[in-house]
Amino acid sequence: MAAASRFALTPYCSWNSVITTTALIFTWAPPAGYASTSVRITAQKGGATQVITGATTTSSGGVYTTTVPVSLLNALGSLLGATVVIHLAVVDQPTGRLSKPVDYTWTMTLAGIAVSCSGQPT
Repeated sequence: MAAASRFALTPYCSWNSVITTTALIFTWAPPAGYASTSVRITAQKGGATQVITGATTTSSGGVYTTTVPVSLLNALGSLLGATVVIHLAVVDQPTGRLSKPVDYTWTMTLAGIAVSCSGQPT
């Protein structure tokens, strides 16, 4: 699966917040020949990991922006005072194999406000 081994990473992540963080937002671009339907998104907090379904993804000029409402992360438990990692991996449809993920990491305060985020390939 050489073609899907790396994402063309756009290392941008942010959060949507009024009083507490309501959504985690990140941008990315798949490798040539792949589209958003070839991507698996999982979230991790500590040892708990879940597949994210229900996130919204839009595209402009080959760059995708994905918004994950914090409510979709509820299965991970409270996000207060936590570090949350969103993993993006390309799925090779014929074999089901996953590429190495690109990780987006958010640090949340005890008040539930995201105070930092970073994006990098692993």
